[in-house]
Amino acid sequence: KWAPPPPPPPSPYNNNSSQKMNMSPNHYWEVADAMGWHGKPAVRERALTEDHAHDSFENMLYSLCRFREVTGRYPEQLTVVSFGFKEARFRNMHRRAIRWPERTFRYAGVDPPGNVDVLRDAEHLNSVSLFGSDPYGCLGALARKRLGRNPFHSTSGYPKQCPELDALFSYCSSEVFSGELPWAMY
Repeated sequence: KWAPPPPPPPSPYNNNSSQKMNMSPNHYWEVADAMGWHGKPAVRERALTEDHAHDSFENMLYSLCRFREVTGRYPEQLTVVSFGFKEARFRNMHRRAIRWPERTFRYAGVDPPGNVDVLRDAEHLNSVSLFGSDPYGCLGALARKRLGRNPFHSTSGYPKQCPELDALFSYCSSEVFSGELPWAMY
């Protein structure tokens, strides 16, 4: 008996709490909803949010765990949507830190209007140079920044939701994590 194919997996909307504007992940969801999901209303049923991340590394890792939490599996492809000037951080640092395969990684970057060179310089100074020596954001300036973005000491349930990532969640080193990861097969 023929049945229609299942809908595509959910797409987590993510916004870390480092944003200066009060734009919670739920707000992004509400904006997309108000805009009719850009002409694709079926996306509404599979869009979800992730709201525990405190920096871009946690954005990527927590979104993968949120996907697993909802679908019961990890995605086969990872697409990051952000500003174009942040691509090096996500592609060359965070992707490598979690050892996500390059062939199944996509980056969709759109820069804001204005002088992007100023933003790119600030990105290098405030993020790229720091994550270059601290890929997991757990040492020095990045650890202090993360703590500063979490004044109530909130925690996520992701280590329990994604037990196969427990070692990665607790890993803190300037060296790349070498333990087993569920997407190694991709």
